[in-house]
Amino acid sequence: MPPAWRGARRWRGRGPGTEAARAARRRLRWRVWIVLAWYLLVNAAAVAAMAYDKVRAVRAGGGRQEGGRGRAGRGRTDAGRDAGRDGGGRAGRGAYAGRVRERTLLGLAAAGGFVGLLGAMVLVRHKTRKWLFWLAGAASAAAHVGAWGALWWWG
Repeated sequence: MPPAWRGARRWRGRGPGTEAARAARRRLRWRVWIVLAWYLLVNAAAVAAMAYDKVRAVRAGGGRQEGGRGRAGRGRTDAGRDAGRDGGGRAGRGAYAGRVRERTLLGLAAAGGFVGLLGAMVLVRHKTRKWLFWLAGAASAAAHVGAWGALWWWG
């Protein structure tokens, strides 16, 4: 047997052009599309939730008002901050009615919507002063990139 053909018997039926290899690539392609669809859906939900919460916050009267500058001039009033809260601190009545909970927004970031969350923070200028959202977005991005890197390296 010539030297070029020496290891050919070992690889028979397992090369890149075989039916098994093509089926494995098809399965991988579908998995990639499912994961990409998941990330697209979660990021769209994060952007929509941030935009909705921003609209509700402006309507409730919280945040900056006309001419407000910096931390001292935030323009918060009793009606916009604390007067509308019910006893349990849940968004049910008053100024906080219809708002999206912060843990929902953070959960969307943890589920893979960190790009949408951080992008919406900058685009609609909502929750930009809350360090927890910046930290959660960065930590979620690092966790997802690390997990995908680990899957690629060891998988």
